[in-house]
Amino acid sequence: MSTSGNDPLAGLPEAANFAVSSTTLADSAAMSLEQMSGIAGVPGGKDISPQLSWSGAPEGTTMAFHTLGRAVLIATAAIPG
Repeated sequence: MSTSGNDPLAGLPEAANFAVSSTTLADSAAMSLEQMSGIAGVPGGKDISPQLSWSGAPEGTTMAFHTLGRAVLIATAAIPG
C-alpha cells in the first residue's frame, strides 16, 4: 500500500484483480454515441449503458462498479446480530 503523492485511494488496501469484458465496447476504442451522454451535452449522445461482464471476482462479491478509471468491488459479509 502506497501513501505517497496526492492519491486519495493510496491508503486503501489492494483490491483483487478480476476480468471485465463487453460485447458493446472494444478494448481501447472510443465509446459510440449510444454510450455517450446527451444529458451531459454530448450531441447525439443516447445515455445507453454498455453491456459489461466480469469474472474472477472474489467470493462474496455482490456488485462491481467503475469510477474514475478504477474498478471497485463491493463484497458483503454476514454480521452476527
